[in-house]
Amino acid sequence: MINFNLLCNPFNILNLISLSNKYYFLTLIFLSITIYLSIKSKIVVVKTINFISLLIVGISLPYFFLVKDNFAYNVYLKNGHIDAFNFKFDDAIFITFKISLFLITFSIISSILVNSGIIQRFLRYLSCSSNLENLFYRKICLKRFIEKLTLINFSNLLNKYSIVLIHLIFICFYTFTYLNKYAIVAVEPHSLPFKLSGIIYYLANYIIPSITTLIYFSYRRSTIYTIFLCLFSTIISLATLSKGAAMIILIPCILLNISEKKFYLSFYLSISVSSVFSLVQILRNNSYFSLNGVNQINTSLYLIIDTYNKFFFYGDLFIFKLLVSFKDILFRFDNFSNFILASNYDSSRTIGGKGFLYWLIYKPLVNLDVDAHHLAWQGYTMDKGLFHIGGLLSNFLIVYGTGIFNAFLFAFLCSSILCSSELICMNVCAKYNISKHASIIPICLTLLYFARGGMDKIFAFIFFTLLSISLILPKYFEKKRFSIVKSS
Repeated sequence: MINFNLLCNPFNILNLISLSNKYYFLTLIFLSITIYLSIKSKIVVVKTINFISLLIVGISLPYFFLVKDNFAYNVYLKNGHIDAFNFKFDDAIFITFKISLFLITFSIISSILVNSGIIQRFLRYLSCSSNLENLFYRKICLKRFIEKLTLINFSNLLNKYSIVLIHLIFICFYTFTYLNKYAIVAVEPHSLPFKLSGIIYYLANYIIPSITTLIYFSYRRSTIYTIFLCLFSTIISLATLSKGAAMIILIPCILLNISEKKFYLSFYLSISVSSVFSLVQILRNNSYFSLNGVNQINTSLYLIIDTYNKFFFYGDLFIFKLLVSFKDILFRFDNFSNFILASNYDSSRTIGGKGFLYWLIYKPLVNLDVDAHHLAWQGYTMDKGLFHIGGLLSNFLIVYGTGIFNAFLFAFLCSSILCSSELICMNVCAKYNISKHASIIPICLTLLYFARGGMDKIFAFIFFTLLSISLILPKYFEKKRFSIVKSS
């Protein structure tokens, strides 16, 4: 006979439900609230973080269970790190619950910070706008320079001949760096005077791709130019063996064309993104080799030709390779295998929970022993130059293991930094009358922050450059000749 008094008490009902089922219902509730907040929120970083996180969980969770045995063999049987054979769906639900807790906390904190005007008031306090602009313009001997600069019509400087010349110079530069083993990811270059090795690395992997993106934003975005851009981004990725160099060009351009409803150009760029990931991975497998515990590379133009042959003419169908590449692109940000490793990560053996919180503010604040990290992460060390780590969600799971207070502090720091970056971007775009595509910059910055798991040197450089422009530079570049040229 049913005891209705027992069922009428909600606490007794919860006691009848297993712990895994409790987390299952809580996860569904949190994810539903997160989706609702993402739809209702007008904050770009909230939509971006929630969208990429839900996409990763929704795709990588079932994929992990399909390849669980392979993952367990590579991590557990070889190195004795974790027992993935006994990993069940209930364990996955608990990890998803922690991720959903982060997403809902991040969304709520971001809404409070932006809607209450806390960040806006702090930025206004920093600016003292009239004083800083007057000081920068009148006192620092740049008045004549800025006045002459405003007389230049930059749109006339960009034509098909100048663009071809600029890209030919860039291609010659990348040919030189590749053949001489400079600016290649995971390979320590030969030492050069005046820190030229580091300058060449940042020039090849970040500055030139950023310049290329700005040129594309400023010039007529035709089909021929878009296809040329796809080929150029492939060249620089193969020359640096960096997938990120091409992503700096292609992802903002995809978002730009989507915002302008040029979906066919976005399709070409998306195909290029997928191809670059596969080509770079094949070239890495052919080029990298270990010598005395140090990662080395064999640079040969024949290897690049062989890479193209393997990608287009051998193995699976081209369309299937593209689909696999799209999966790899998503998993580059984070994936469920990383979540498993992060859940078993002992941060006390490396930099502790506070160290990963410092990563959110600025990564160089903490010195991480790479070998100790790899032992805690995957159970074995790697050749010098190689480094494995998860994204923002994986770092949250690591911090969550050190205490719930650190987990909430993690969400607060992420919200503060990303919301500040969005407001700064919006201010700069409004200041120089380029508000049409203002949301593209915070989306790209958020994806960079997510993939790197915190603020690295590149994010910090972009962040403080935009902050300086917003607070210091005068409004002398608001003329039409400095605005984005509309596509024909």
